[in-house]
Amino acid sequence: MSLSSSASSQASFLPPFELRRLIRPVFAQEFAPAEASLQPPQPGPSKNPVIRSVDGHGQLLWVGSNDGRVKGLDIKAHPSPGRPTHSRVASDTVRVSDSTDPQPRPHSVSGRLSKPSSPSQPDDGFPNMEDLIDTSCFQDCQVFPATDKLKPKPVEKLILVPMVGLAIILSEGTVTFHSITDLQPCPSSTFPFIRGVSAVTLDEHTYHQDNIQSSNRPDNVLMCVIKKKSIFLYLLSMNGVQQVHEVAFASATFQCLLRGSTLLLSDIEQYYLISLEDQPPEVIPLLPVSQSSVSVSDDPAATSSLATRHRPSMAAIPDSQEFLLASHTGPTCLGIFVSSSGDPSRGTLEWPSNPRSISVDSNHVLALLFNGNIEVHLLATQELVHVISLPDGLDPRSLASAKFGISLPGESYTSQLNTVSFPLATRPSLSSPQTSLKVRSPTRDSCLPAGTHSRILLVGRDSLYALATRTFLAEVETLIRQNRWDEALAMANRASNSHQRSTSSTPAPARRPQLDNSAQTTQLHYIYQKISLHYLFETRFDEAGNLWFQGRGDPRILLRLFPSLVANNLCKTDTLNIFSGLKEMAREVISVNELITINLVRNYSPHIKPDVDTALPTVDLKAQLHEKARQVFLRYLRRWRRDRLLKGGASDSNRHLDSIVDTALVQLLCERRHDDAEAHANLKQLLERPNSCAFAEIEPVLLEAQCFCILAELHYKRNNIPQAFDIWAKLHDEVYSDEEFRFDLDRMASVLLQYDQADFILKYAIWMAPLNRSLAVKILVEAKVANVLNVDKTFESLRDVSQEAAELYLEKIISRASREVEKGPPKIRGLPGEQAANHLMNLRTKLILGYLGKMKGLLSSTEEGHSSTMRFFRELVEEFMSKAEDEDFSQQSFVDFFLRASPPEDEPNAKSAQISDAITTRAKLLVCLDQSGADRPNYDARKIRSIIEDMGGCAELLAVERAMVYSKIGLHRPALSLLALSLKDIRSADTYCLQRGSVLSSRQTARLLEAGGSLAVGSGGDSSANEATSTDELVGILFDLLITSPARSGLQVRLLLSRHAARIPLHTTLERLPENWPLDPCLLGPYLSRAFRRSCHQTHEATIVKAITLGNHISLAVAYDDLLLRAEKH
Repeated sequence: MSLSSSASSQASFLPPFELRRLIRPVFAQEFAPAEASLQPPQPGPSKNPVIRSVDGHGQLLWVGSNDGRVKGLDIKAHPSPGRPTHSRVASDTVRVSDSTDPQPRPHSVSGRLSKPSSPSQPDDGFPNMEDLIDTSCFQDCQVFPATDKLKPKPVEKLILVPMVGLAIILSEGTVTFHSITDLQPCPSSTFPFIRGVSAVTLDEHTYHQDNIQSSNRPDNVLMCVIKKKSIFLYLLSMNGVQQVHEVAFASATFQCLLRGSTLLLSDIEQYYLISLEDQPPEVIPLLPVSQSSVSVSDDPAATSSLATRHRPSMAAIPDSQEFLLASHTGPTCLGIFVSSSGDPSRGTLEWPSNPRSISVDSNHVLALLFNGNIEVHLLATQELVHVISLPDGLDPRSLASAKFGISLPGESYTSQLNTVSFPLATRPSLSSPQTSLKVRSPTRDSCLPAGTHSRILLVGRDSLYALATRTFLAEVETLIRQNRWDEALAMANRASNSHQRSTSSTPAPARRPQLDNSAQTTQLHYIYQKISLHYLFETRFDEAGNLWFQGRGDPRILLRLFPSLVANNLCKTDTLNIFSGLKEMAREVISVNELITINLVRNYSPHIKPDVDTALPTVDLKAQLHEKARQVFLRYLRRWRRDRLLKGGASDSNRHLDSIVDTALVQLLCERRHDDAEAHANLKQLLERPNSCAFAEIEPVLLEAQCFCILAELHYKRNNIPQAFDIWAKLHDEVYSDEEFRFDLDRMASVLLQYDQADFILKYAIWMAPLNRSLAVKILVEAKVANVLNVDKTFESLRDVSQEAAELYLEKIISRASREVEKGPPKIRGLPGEQAANHLMNLRTKLILGYLGKMKGLLSSTEEGHSSTMRFFRELVEEFMSKAEDEDFSQQSFVDFFLRASPPEDEPNAKSAQISDAITTRAKLLVCLDQSGADRPNYDARKIRSIIEDMGGCAELLAVERAMVYSKIGLHRPALSLLALSLKDIRSADTYCLQRGSVLSSRQTARLLEAGGSLAVGSGGDSSANEATSTDELVGILFDLLITSPARSGLQVRLLLSRHAARIPLHTTLERLPENWPLDPCLLGPYLSRAFRRSCHQTHEATIVKAITLGNHISLAVAYDDLLLRAEKH
C-alpha cells in the first residue's frame, strides 16, 4: 500500500565527503570578465602569492601566504541562493576517471560501487553547492612585511589556539605569537620569539578536550618545538608561554606529531617514535619513508617535477593512541598503523602512488594522491569507500587539518531537535485534508546542501576547498526530503548499530561522555519518529509502529489515529513535548479511517468503479488495513508497556501516560477477546496485575465487551462491593452470560460476612436463599451487622422466597438466643430483658407455626385421595397401636417408634422425598413443642392449640404434638388421654407424668434434633403451668383415665401400678376402682401386696417415730423439772 519514491531503489548511499569550494582565488586579484580579456598574458610563472598554511575554527579561516600575509576569511551562505550562477573558470570542469587510467581504482561504499565525485555542475539544473558559499575578508594583515633590506617572509605554518586567543606562526625557523583578533605580535616579555625551530606542533589532546586522558585544561595548551639538537615542551596560556621540558635529540626534523608524552617525527628518510617521559628519551625507529630500492633518478616514472619525491606523510588517529605512516614501496604506497609503543595495529592501506598528504578524521582516512584524486578509506575496515576527482588546473598542494573544525553554510537541522509544546487538541486544517499527505517530489529545496562541517581542507596554489562531511542528521534529512525513506532508515540503523557497539564494547573509562551519547540517541529518536510518520501517512503501519517505538515516540500521537478509543478522553487537553521538526507532521495525524481513505483515493481513484467507498475490492482492502492498524497499535502499546515495566515501572512523572496506555490497551484487547484467546488471556493478566487503567473509562468498555467476570473482579479489588455483587447476581440469574463465570456462592458469602452495610447484606442474603439457604442463613446470623437486622422483617422477607430458609433462619436465631439465656437475661437488638423474652417467645411461635403450616400442606388430601404423607403417618400410628398390647413392645414410646421410621421403598422418588421432608419437619416440631422455659412458656401455646386442632384428621395422628401443647396450658387430663388412650403410648404418658408435662427425654430430644438437622431451639425445664401440678397428681390423673376408660387395657394399668405403686395410695385406689372391676390376682395382686407392705412399713415407721418423740418429750420434762427445783432453792 506504500507509495515510496522511485529513486529509493536506484540511488546509492550518500558519499561520506563532498568537495566544496571556499574561495578561489585567495590572494590574486579577481578581474571581471571584461577586464580579464584586456589583460595581456604574463610570460613565466605567476607572481601571485601562494598559500603556505591555513587553519580555522567555527566560520572563520586564516590563510598564510609565501609573502608574509595572513588573510582572515568569514565563511557564510550566499545572501541570494537563487541568483544565477556566476561564471566559472575552465579548470572547474570535472575530470572523470576513464578506462585509460593505468591503475583503475574501485569506488565502493560498504561493498557498493559509487561514482567518483567532484564539485561539478549537477545535471538536474540546480546551482552547484559551492555557489551557495560566500566568503568575505575580515582581516588582511602583512605579518612579515618586506623592507629595503629584507624580502617578505613566508608564513610556513599557522596554528590557531582559540582557547587562549593566540595564533602561532612559524616562519624561516622562528616561532612568533600573535593575537588571534588582529594578528598583532604579543608582548615579547611574556611571549618571546623562539628561534632555530625546524618543526612545531600542539598536543593532539588539545583538539579533544573531552578526552578524559588529556591532562591539559582548556586554558593551558602544551606545545612542542623541535630544534636541530633539542626538543622543547612549552605550556601556553593567556598570560604567556613557559618552557616545561627539554629533551636532547639531534635530527633534521621534517614533520612531527605530539600526543601526550609520545612524539612522532620524521626526517626526509625515517619515521621515529620518542617517549618524552623517559630519561634519556627512548627513540624507536619505525619505518623508512621509502622502502623502494630504486632511486628517484633511476625510476622511469620520475620526472623533474616534485610530484614523485618520496615525502613523509603521517597523521594522528583521533580518540586513539595510534598513528598512521605512509611508506613508499615502489609501484604503490602503504599506510601503516602503529600504536604509541611502536607496534603495528589495525590493517594496512594501499595507495597507487605516493600521497602528497594524508589526513584522518574520526571515521575515515583521506589521501591526496599525485594522480589527481583523493581516496577515502574507512578507518575501521580500511575499505576504499570514496574517490574524489579534483578539478583540472587546481594544482593541489596538501590536505590541511583544521582540527578545531569549521562550519559550512547550509541547514544544520539542529533546531529540529528542539522540543516544543504540542496541544493534542490541535487538528489539521479541514480545507484540504488530502493535500498535506501527498508524497512530495524532490524539489530544489530538498537538493540544497545540508549543514556540513569540515576538519580537512584541500589547499591549492591559490584556492581553498573544504572536504565537507555533512552531519549525520543533515544526510538523513536530505534523504527524507527526497522521499528516500528506506535509505534514510538504513543509514539510521547503521548509525544505531555502530553506536551500540561502541558503547558496549569500549571500556568504560574510554567511552565518550554521557552528553555525546545522549545527543546521538536524540538524533536517532528524531529520525525514527520522522520516518515513522512518513510511513504512517503511506499506511505502512507495521514499519510505522516499530519505528515509533524505536524512536521513543509519545503514544498519544498514535492514539489520535483511533478517536473511538476512550483513552482519548484522558488526554484531550494534554500538551506534550515533541521535536520541533515533527510538529507540522504531528498536526497532520488524522484518524486511521481518513488516512486509509485518502491513500485509497490517491492510488485507485478514479480508475475503480463506482468509487473507493463502495467498490468491493477497496472495501475489503480498507477493512484489512484498518484491522492491520489496530493490530500494530495493540502490539506497539504492549511493547511500550513491557519496556516501561522493565525500566522500573510507573513513576509519578509518567503515571498519566501510563494510564492512557493501559486504558487504550484494555479496550483493544476487549475488542479482540472473542476472536483471539491470547488477547483474552492478556486482558486478564493486565487487569489482575498492578496497572494504571482509568477505571471510569474502561468500565463501559468491559460491559460492552461482556467481560462481566473481569469487571466484577475489578470492582471487588477497588472495594466496590455493591457493584461487584450486582454483576455476580446477574450472572447467577443468567441476565448476563460469561463463559468464565463459576457459581462461587461461598466467596460471596465470605465477603458478606465481613461487610458492614445491613441493607446490602439483607438484599443479597435473601437473593441467595433459594440458591443455598444454609449460606444465606449463615450470612444473616453471623455477619458483622447481624445484630442490627430486624429479625421479624428478615423472616418475612425470607419466607417470601424460601420457607425452608426462613425456618432455618429462625432456628439459628432462637438457638443463639437460647444460648444467651443460659449466660444471662436475653438481649435482642438492645431490648430490655422482659421484652427480649417476649420477643423470643414470639419467634418460637412463628417457627412452630411454620412447621405446622408445612405439615398441614404435606398432610392435605389431594384429588386422588389422601396424600402419601398422610397414609404414611396413619400407617405408622396404626402399626404402633397394634403393637402396644405386646409386652415386649410395651417399653417403647411412639417417639422411639417414629425415629425408626423411614419412607417406604416402593414409593416414587417425589413422594419419598415428601415423606422424608415430613419426617424431618415433624422431628423439629416435636422438639420445639416440648421445650419449656424456666419461668415462662417458650411459645404461645393457646395460639398453637387453635392451629393444631384445626388441622383435622384423627386425634391420634398428631397426638404427641397436641399433648405437648396441652401440657403448656395445664390441660393434663386431655394430654394424658391423647397419649395413653388415643395413641396407647403408656410410655410417653408415664414420661409426661414423671417430667411434669414434658414428653421427650434428653436422649429422644438429641435424636430428634439429629433427624431434623437443626440445632437446639430452646432449653428444657418445667413449664410454669406445671409448677403447681405434682408428679403424684399426674400419675393419679393417668390412673383414673386408665381405669375409667372403656378402652382400658389391663396391661397398661398393671404397668402403671407396677411403676408407680408408691405414688398411688391404697385407699384411693380401692375407692377409684369401678364396681365391675375384676379383682384379677395377676393385675392387682402385685400392687396390693406392695401397697399393704408399704402401708405396714409406714405404720411401724410412724410408731417408732412416735416412741422416739415421746422419749424426747419425757427427757425435756425431766430437765425442766430439775431447773425449777434449782430455781426454788436459790
